[in-house]
Amino acid sequence: MRIKETIFGILLFVTMIIGFFTIYIIVSQTIVNYEKPYLFGAIFIVLGILFGIKLSKRINRDKAIKYDYTLPFYLSIIFVGLLMFSSTICNERLSETSDYKVIVENKDYSQGYRGSSGTYTLYFYIGDERKRLVCSEELGETINRGNEIEIRFHKSKVGFDFITYIEN
Repeated sequence: MRIKETIFGILLFVTMIIGFFTIYIIVSQTIVNYEKPYLFGAIFIVLGILFGIKLSKRINRDKAIKYDYTLPFYLSIIFVGLLMFSSTICNERLSETSDYKVIVENKDYSQGYRGSSGTYTLYFYIGDERKRLVCSEELGETINRGNEIEIRFHKSKVGFDFITYIEN
């Protein structure tokens, strides 16, 4: 019986680590250019927590596992990662794209955390709306105010529009 619990614990831990990495990649590289990144994150964090709690109660129906908050925590992280990953892919695939040439009005630099490289935020207008694009330090250093860049605006069917940079 201890072997099953050990294998279950190892699998749970490994999938939780994968969930952490998935969340990190999605947040740091994908949703930073969403128009509503905090709403997107909040929706899928809440859904992931609810799925994790529901599944942990179903798994532990007969109280075979000593109930504490470890199992719901692990499962919630797994579900948050899976939901964020699958929803960003669906959002990207279902969105309609439009390419624009825009002029960079302003740019800001954000220092990286603990030695990591920083990011630049480029500001420009599409029609009358001011938009922003977060890009890497390497790309941001090559673009100056007044430069013309090519961007792709993704109009989402579920309301999470985002912008990507088109490299020449």
